[in-house]
Amino acid sequence: MSRSVFHAVQPDTGRATLDAGRADVPAFALTFDDGPDLVPIERWLKALEDKGARGTFFFTGEWLDRHPRLARRIIARGHELAHHSYHHRRMGEIEDQALFLEEIRLAEIAYQEATGRPAPAFFRFPYLHYRERNLQWLSGIGYVAVGGFDSGDWAGIDAESIAANVAPALESGIVVVHHCNDIARGTPGALPVILDAAAERGLKAVVVSDMLRALGRHPGYRSWRLSITVPADGPDLPPEDWRPAGAPEEARRVADESYGWFTAAAAREASGSRAGWRKYFAEPIIGPDGIAEDRTLLYGRYFADKYWGYVRAAVKDDALHLIDFAFREAQADTLIYLLRWSAETARERGCARIETRRDMRRLERMCRHLGWRTEWILETSN
Repeated sequence: MSRSVFHAVQPDTGRATLDAGRADVPAFALTFDDGPDLVPIERWLKALEDKGARGTFFFTGEWLDRHPRLARRIIARGHELAHHSYHHRRMGEIEDQALFLEEIRLAEIAYQEATGRPAPAFFRFPYLHYRERNLQWLSGIGYVAVGGFDSGDWAGIDAESIAANVAPALESGIVVVHHCNDIARGTPGALPVILDAAAERGLKAVVVSDMLRALGRHPGYRSWRLSITVPADGPDLPPEDWRPAGAPEEARRVADESYGWFTAAAAREASGSRAGWRKYFAEPIIGPDGIAEDRTLLYGRYFADKYWGYVRAAVKDDALHLIDFAFREAQADTLIYLLRWSAETARERGCARIETRRDMRRLERMCRHLGWRTEWILETSN
């Protein structure tokens, strides 16, 4: 029977809240909660960027799962993105610590899979609703809960009313709580007025992590990886249709045929163009763990005269690391093909584990289907 194990022990790091920054530093923070589905996020980004400002966006894990491309866009344009829990629960109502921490973990994994980056160890409680026990649990995992001054935009009021609420309160260290959702449609229109008022008072809009650093509270980051125990030879079907693709001409063919795949979207965006995508395949890549791809472990799944998938991997210690992979089809069952290739390759290379930071939740689910053992491992950094 498959099972999953979670390692998430962290030291107590002290205070777990941030309501304001330093009063002696002429800076303030504009923050935005939730995440829109109908209203273009471009309205918020443009309003900030037209005034040379950066914002911090606290979006739910559910939103991150629906809009990974927009999540990456926020970061690429110089803004800060953190999470807002996974389900937008009133988390003060959650009495079970394990359930509370699971809500955090789910949001972190959604963040990591959407952005390819570790999740910041600070967030905002939905509705700013929490109890003392919640802060104790957060402190135990090195987290900070960010509060602030309520702009009132959650009620759907117009831009003039939002600006009238916020502008008089602007001062050094203030953290303004706005929303970026389908209700707070007046917020983008209020931002130019608020930023002009701040400029008149000599205040600069900074992101939350800058405020934490100014207070000597360097924000932490949390990253998960999925570790899969390589099963012994058993009844699983052998891998099919995989062939080495590390030779230059074959790697270029994989690049050309995979350029339009939905499941390769994040890496393709990072490459910038079709020529950049070819270059991405022409050289070994470095994974998030600092492990360099082994070109003998660039494989493609090939049938019907086309490539239908690729994997780029490496071996370190006793693990086969899946650095990048993608498929022509987006269905999760394509990962079964990857798992079978990985198990056979791991056995050939003497590996006991298969590890990845990509598409972890779907891979874990497919491992359950196969009856393979998985383990979630947490790493932290500052």
